[in-house]
Amino acid sequence: MGNEVVVKAAPALTREQIDLIKRTVAVGASDTELEFFLYQANKRGLDPLTRQIHFIKRKKYNPETEKYEEVGTIQTGIDGFRVVADRTGKLVGISRGTLKDEKGNLTGAWAEICRSDWTHPAREEVSYNEYCKRKKDGSPM
Repeated sequence: MGNEVVVKAAPALTREQIDLIKRTVAVGASDTELEFFLYQANKRGLDPLTRQIHFIKRKKYNPETEKYEEVGTIQTGIDGFRVVADRTGKLVGISRGTLKDEKGNLTGAWAEICRSDWTHPAREEVSYNEYCKRKKDGSPM
């Protein structure tokens, strides 16, 4: 009896819903990437059509070929994290905010999750540079 999480499988998708996901949520996904994305969504009990989970193509530098390649990535969205947290039945609250330097420039963000069985919230901080997608010249997109 610790931090068990009840996983609820997502309902089965129709062929029309899968086609819609490929056209809107998982644009550019190969059949293999789409299959893996849908497996992960189902395994986590998240709904791609309500943006609880995302498929994103990112460019990744391959040092062997010295070229950028598109790689599919799967990201849980904030609504997906809320759903997962709520499933514990112990979610008390979520707080979040931004981190700024002394000049007021954005440097990151933070979030805290409070549960009824914890004495202190869990806090995570992320760096702006870790998540900021940039152009070739280094400026933010």
